[in-house]
Amino acid sequence: MDLRQLRYFVSIVDNGSMNKASRQLYIAQAALSQQLAKLESEVGKLLLHRSAKGVTPTENGLALYHHARFMLRQLDQALSVARQETGEAQGMVSVGLSPSTLSAIGLPLVERVRERHPNILLNVIEGLSGHLTHMMRRRQLDLAVLFNSDLMSTSMRSPCWTRKCSCCCRQAALSSRNDARPSRSQKRHACPWCFQPAPTVCDSA
Repeated sequence: MDLRQLRYFVSIVDNGSMNKASRQLYIAQAALSQQLAKLESEVGKLLLHRSAKGVTPTENGLALYHHARFMLRQLDQALSVARQETGEAQGMVSVGLSPSTLSAIGLPLVERVRERHPNILLNVIEGLSGHLTHMMRRRQLDLAVLFNSDLMSTSMRSPCWTRKCSCCCRQAALSSRNDARPSRSQKRHACPWCFQPAPTVCDSA
């Protein structure tokens, strides 16, 4: 197995078609099929399901695909760092943000990174926390901003910020017979809308 075979395999899965992958890679489809056959022979498992509509990865193929993408991305970054002439950080960093987080800090984040680290290419991925967590576990992201601190128990994580709870209710709902000051528990039960967002956690692989 060599890196060329892995690159070919990743391109085939990404395109879902041998024909499209061969055009993207500028290689004859017959030669691409031959490299794929060698890869499957070395792995000892069928990696792709072939059909008239294209190709889809098998369970073994999907596992190889995720690891191959991570390996190739890390290799590209390692080569980029090794070739740089200065000590400046450079390369691509993939960041996962939820839609609400992206709308709040997406543009300032990109501008700040571009200002401080012009040689870093920031790849922003938008998705819900569950999807971003899945991508983190597959090592498809370098870091992600999540709302649930329990999603990434095995990764490095640090709180980014917390938000206060907002309670909206009618004043009459808080009145009592003795006109005593209502307790926090009474306020919570009397409140029709109580917003308690969980602390945001910044996870990194």
